[in-house]
Amino acid sequence: MPCMRCRLISAVRLRLKALPPPTFKRSIRFWALLLKNRLCQPLIGCGQSGTLITNIRDFFFQRQAQVFPDVLLKSDLNGQEIILGIELKGWYLLAKERVPNFRFTTTADACAEADLIVVMPWNLSNVLSGAPVTHKPYVAQAKYAAEYRNYWWTEVRSTRSDTDIISPADVEPYPSTGTQVADRPVSDGGNNFGRLARTGLMDDYIEQMLDLRLSGIPAGEWINFLRRFEQ
Repeated sequence: MPCMRCRLISAVRLRLKALPPPTFKRSIRFWALLLKNRLCQPLIGCGQSGTLITNIRDFFFQRQAQVFPDVLLKSDLNGQEIILGIELKGWYLLAKERVPNFRFTTTADACAEADLIVVMPWNLSNVLSGAPVTHKPYVAQAKYAAEYRNYWWTEVRSTRSDTDIISPADVEPYPSTGTQVADRPVSDGGNNFGRLARTGLMDDYIEQMLDLRLSGIPAGEWINFLRRFEQ
């Protein structure tokens, strides 16, 4: 099974970057609210058809609600053994902050080694109107992201505040609903703990996405334009 597990994990990481964009028919607010559910659909579809993992039909994706992570890859071979988990985050590419503003606060002990955090950038097809479209996602190991986030908070950033972090005790991967799995900083007046984009971990990816051309113009230049004329 170890060789099979490695193949599955590698396949999921590679194919996540080639997911087909989901389709939407309602408002942008509705799309944003249901981002995770809709992004799960192509994953679950791939699992059921077997096309994602080289026609291996004994594995499937399962959506979770209000618990980390958002999606599980399971095996039917060993009593629905969990192979890995995927935590999904969204990023409106033309947000004036120029970076993803989501918070990822899950403690590292709640992340299995194979678990992934996936950030999906999106914008409207005609830049300022149209249907939402998605782009190449950011994919990283969730445990490493959690560990680096805490390292940056306690050792890297410049602050005079208390840098200690309180982590929940006795946490294991794939917790049940209601389990406390979030790290909490002792001092966080700006409510910035967990903003992964501020740690530098995503810098190269963010730069690449801001260079992405939308209707012939880099996304970063669209942001500059919109900010210049915002009221």
